[in-house]
Parts: sequence; structure tokens; C-alpha cells
Amino acid sequence: TLTQGLSNLVLVPLALAIGRRPVYLFANTVFLLAVILAANCTSYDQHLAYRLMMGCSVGVGQSLVPLMVTESFFLHQRATCLSWSGAINSLFGLVWGMFVPNVVGAVGWRNLYYIVSTS
Repeated sequence: TLTQGLSNLVLVPLALAIGRRPVYLFANTVFLLAVILAANCTSYDQHLAYRLMMGCSVGVGQSLVPLMVTESFFLHQRATCLSWSGAINSLFGLVWGMFVPNVVGAVGWRNLYYIVSTS
């Protein structure tokens, strides 16, 4: 979570300067690369580095989504849409957190990275 916050200090102003889509696509590409590399790592240091790369790329999505919602909806709809966006994000994280230990136990942590990279 520290890398999520620190990456936003660079990527959000960059998104405001050059546009949200290129930064969002770049962050998703970095995330995909980091997931594939983490699945194939051979040491703890490599795994930690790739997890930090994942954190840097995930942070921009969490801060750009509210900006996109505020630009996409009228003033009287924004609060409802932001509430739904936050609720869905939190609910997905909660449900994923409940099931991921069972998935890792069943398929292994390396295969979980492959599953994440294909979704």
C-alpha cells in the first residue's frame, strides 16, 4: 500500500498532464508484466520487487476511477455513482480476500499469478 500511495504522486499528475487513458494503459501493462515475472521468480528479493511493481501500477487505478466518475456523470448523479464505485471496489476486495487463501491452497501461488494475468 505504500507503493500505491507513492506512485500516485507521480502518475496522477502525469495523467492530468497527458491524459488518463495512456497512464491507465501503461499502469495495466506494468501490472501484467509484474504478475508474469512474479509467477516466474526464483528468490524472495525478486518476488518482493515484482510485488512492489504491482503496487505501483494498482495505485493509479484506484485514484483515477473517481476522477473518471466525476467527469462522466452530472453533478446530481456524482455522489450516487461514487458511492457505488467505492462500494463495489470494497466489496470485491473483501470477497476476493475471503476466497484467495483457498484458491492459493488449491492451485498454488504461482498458478494464481497466471490466473490473475489472464483475467
